[in-house]
Amino acid sequence: MNMPDKDPFDFDPENVTGKYVLDEHDEPVEEPHLLKWAMWMETRERVVLDETISRVRISTIFLAVDMGIGRMFDKTAKPLLWETMVFGHSVFDRWQWRYRSKLDALRGHQIVRELIERFGDPPRQLKKAIKKRWQPMRPRERRRAERWYGRVRAYEQRRIGELP
Repeated sequence: MNMPDKDPFDFDPENVTGKYVLDEHDEPVEEPHLLKWAMWMETRERVVLDETISRVRISTIFLAVDMGIGRMFDKTAKPLLWETMVFGHSVFDRWQWRYRSKLDALRGHQIVRELIERFGDPPRQLKKAIKKRWQPMRPRERRRAERWYGRVRAYEQRRIGELP
């Protein structure tokens, strides 16, 4: 049986899986070769910012894989390649934000830091209600949590609008 003349490492010539690497100017470039991408992932530091504020860790990284589904329908859409996550003793534990550019990720990291400093330590009853977000809540807990989420989202949207 004859094998086609094809590069054996070219598993995804159209980059359907959305693999990216950073070039020398820290700009994302599509990488359809799986092994080249994997080798880059092993050797490259992908952390953009990582800081701890009173037992809460905020980490912004380059994901190297497009996490957006928009490119499945629109090839001109920019990929979601950066992510900020919060870990630790906070009501924001495991929250995540994703971005389309490094500049947006840096700005988003700053906003997340402000959210932690401003809203990260709510009163005990509210903290209890927020931690139950995937469980059934009593009406009073639900109202408290919804008001808090509304204030957080409003602050976040206002800060995003203020950025250049």
